[in-house]
Amino acid sequence: IAFACLTVFGFPLAFAMLLSCIVYFTLAGEPMYLVAQQFFNGIDFFTIMAIPFFMLAGELMVASGTADRLLKFAQLLVGRLRGGTGYVNILASMLFGGCSGSSIADIAALGRMQVQMMERSGFSREFSAALTVSTSIKGAIIPPSIPIVLVGAVTGTSIGGMLIGGLVPGLLVAIAMAVTVFLVTRRQNIQTSPRKTFSQAIVIIIQSLPFLAMPGIILGGILSGVFTPTEA
Repeated sequence: IAFACLTVFGFPLAFAMLLSCIVYFTLAGEPMYLVAQQFFNGIDFFTIMAIPFFMLAGELMVASGTADRLLKFAQLLVGRLRGGTGYVNILASMLFGGCSGSSIADIAALGRMQVQMMERSGFSREFSAALTVSTSIKGAIIPPSIPIVLVGAVTGTSIGGMLIGGLVPGLLVAIAMAVTVFLVTRRQNIQTSPRKTFSQAIVIIIQSLPFLAMPGIILGGILSGVFTPTEA
């Protein structure tokens, strides 16, 4: 009854469940410390430790300016194509998501730069914003995905297997988005990015290598059995 009433009055679901439990313990005369104890036991999994560390990795990448380096690296690879900034958007989000495991971190770090970059090359603001939001969802699909780690910890499923299983869907989503960009560029006058000189390309690659190695270390370590997803 308490849960139904709280839900009807618009309480967030998590708080409605928590307050309902507190009401039950109060009326049943149970010790209140059991609320905190059961709450802690529900998240007392070694595997869940991976989540704050992936979040920390994303925050460190944002604070260190890694987002700009990843954008430049993606631009180096696909920027010369017609509508290249759209492909850069897709590739950069995949690279960043492969390090942070979070869609929110992806959109926070790259969102504004990606939209502005696409607008300068001729894409409409609406399409630029829509593509940027859409590409960020790959952070929750490709490894290391925080939602996958959470689901695996709660259900007892192999997290390593689920992370590897997210690779193909993530790539298929990226391909579908690339096809969309290709079709849009056929109808709009989209510019290509200026070609980088050889020396500029070398500098961009060297600056990006430490961060590009992170997904390889995580996936390689899990597949080879060197360490668990949490240790990764």
